[in-house]
Amino acid sequence: MAAAKKKALTKKPLKKPAAMATEPSFTMLARDPEFYHFVMAWAEQRENAVACGDRPDADLEQVAEARKLAKAGQLWRKATNGLWRA
Repeated sequence: MAAAKKKALTKKPLKKPAAMATEPSFTMLARDPEFYHFVMAWAEQRENAVACGDRPDADLEQVAEARKLAKAGQLWRKATNGLWRA
């Protein structure tokens, strides 16, 4: 069972389009206490945008990936218990 969890956490994410050279971006790591809530809030907002017709249905795959990532990050943070602070 542990091997299945590890495999699930190491699954390659969806291919994302490359950012333009001047395009601002933001990165958040699982060690951030707000990681889980931030990613889940993003997923909910994107899901709502799909439901309203503002985003394509294809975005729901990205929403599902984001939710899995949020949960994986939460598990990682608990499992490492602050070891990343070293």
